[in-house]
Amino acid sequence: MIHRAIFNIWAVLTIASGGSASAQNLIPITAAQSVYDWSGFYLGAQSGWGWSDQHVEDSAGLDGEVGLNGGFFGPVLGVQKQWNSFVLGAELEANWSDIDGQDSLPGGPGRTFGNIEVFGSAGARLGYAWDRFLLFATAGLAGAETASEERVGPAKSDDHDASFGWMVGAGIDYAITDNLVLGILYRHYDFGEFDYQMGFLPDRSGSVDLDTITGHLIVKFGNL
Repeated sequence: MIHRAIFNIWAVLTIASGGSASAQNLIPITAAQSVYDWSGFYLGAQSGWGWSDQHVEDSAGLDGEVGLNGGFFGPVLGVQKQWNSFVLGAELEANWSDIDGQDSLPGGPGRTFGNIEVFGSAGARLGYAWDRFLLFATAGLAGAETASEERVGPAKSDDHDASFGWMVGAGIDYAITDNLVLGILYRHYDFGEFDYQMGFLPDRSGSVDLDTITGHLIVKFGNL
């Protein structure tokens, strides 16, 4: 009887311990995952390439477009806040530009030159985040200072003017570290109408549309 009782106790303990191990095997063990937070202020630099058509015309019959292209660079400053997967923000950007070109236009007395000297925008950003990736769209106000120049033999006349319009674009950011973000985006700018006082030539008006591909590197400060 004693031997049977010992055997029964041993059997119960064996079953209990085996059941406990099986129960533990059924409970999934997951490590806590850290999801990146895009909220915060940021400051950085950008550079890229732009291409444009500058349309110019005057009362003497000049009417045509000068193709412009070239590089640019400048600072970028922004702030954004994340709610679940959605990210809302605002951004300022300004650029020094070497976007220029030249052509012989119908009705022009010589050769027409054009360039975009500086440009920038103030826009809102709306994005969707997948951890360290952020896909976003942007839109807002834009401005630029452009120039138009006419060369007739050794003589030349030129003028500069500033104007304002709008900007739209889209891009993608990737957080390399918690504070360092690399991104690329496309923007389209419409800078509105310009007026150029051309000296010994008839005054002219112009309009500039600009498309750009930009890469940026920014540093994010803290969370909101």
